[in-house]
Amino acid sequence: MRWRLIEEFDQRLERASKAWQEPATFADPRRRLGQKDYLSLLLFGLFNPVVDSMRGLCAASGLARVQEQICSAPVSLGSFSEAQAVIDLSLLERVFSELGAEGQGVGRWRDSPLEPYREQLLVVDSTLWRALPRMTWALWRYQHGRESALRLQIKFNLWQEQPVAALVSSARQCERSLLRAQLESGGVLRWGSLLRGRLRLL
Repeated sequence: MRWRLIEEFDQRLERASKAWQEPATFADPRRRLGQKDYLSLLLFGLFNPVVDSMRGLCAASGLARVQEQICSAPVSLGSFSEAQAVIDLSLLERVFSELGAEGQGVGRWRDSPLEPYREQLLVVDSTLWRALPRMTWALWRYQHGRESALRLQIKFNLWQEQPVAALVSSARQCERSLLRAQLESGGVLRWGSLLRGRLRLL
């Protein structure tokens, strides 16, 4: 379990929150699950292969070490589920921006003939993520019953070695039309779909 990474994530959340207006709902004393605890608990679930569901995360929140390092109190299923609808993702955007500013991996590209195109060397990946059936806006198909999914497109700058844009949509949206929405004049772009294993040069 990567406790050190979660600790660093908490520290970055703390710094980002100093210049950020917390949604009023989290100031309500009746709300026991704070935004920081919710996001840290989600990260804990991603790092822990044993926890594979919301119910498992809520059960893990009752463990002493989890309460000591991740969330301050046990989390109920209702509180966790409700937090999904009121979370403000701008806080995460601040954290990702801070990480991106630190990850300027240009050393091995220095003096490269590609340097004049450092802003145009891009890769776009389109990947599907399964979603809960009750997320009706993310309805994907009826194949093995009702299936919901999200499509995440990440634009990655090869020179900077970091993502520079992300777009989340329903999986039913055409990935080519979403790609066109991210195209910029003069860009050198490769488009990949990890799910289908293809890579095309545009």
